Amino acid sequence: MERALTGDSAKDSKGGSSSGEPGNMIQTLKAREGSRLKMMGLDALPTYKVVVALLLGPVEDTERYVQGHCRQNQGLDTVYWRVYEHKGEPIGVHLVLSIDSLSVMALEKVGWRLFSSMGQVIFSLLGAKPE
Repeated sequence: MERALTGDSAKDSKGGSSSGEPGNMIQTLKAREGSRLKMMGLDALPTYKVVVALLLGPVEDTERYVQGHCRQNQGLDTVYWRVYEHKGEPIGVHLVLSIDSLSVMALEKVGWRLFSSMGQVIFSLLGAKPE
């Protein structure tokens, strides 16, 4: 990686003082010899949706519970899921999480509800009005 220094950061590299502002240092990438870089549009980046999930079941086994449901439902992949909030309630667990767009399509096919012998999970898009 090659660094281009500007402003006070250039003085700092020569032994002078620095203002400590991160905006003074700009990083650039230099391609290796023989490598090829391809420019991609924003539509090639993965998209995520924030959802609310209510797991009707035991609070202690939340991770195993969600992974069991995902194994039984094709198209759900918890690798890309990120939990923002986890709250135990008397009837189960309330989660706020972001999930990938492929999982959103899989949940739409099953009506945003997952059923199994372990119990039920009800999903809804955060900010979406119920039907």
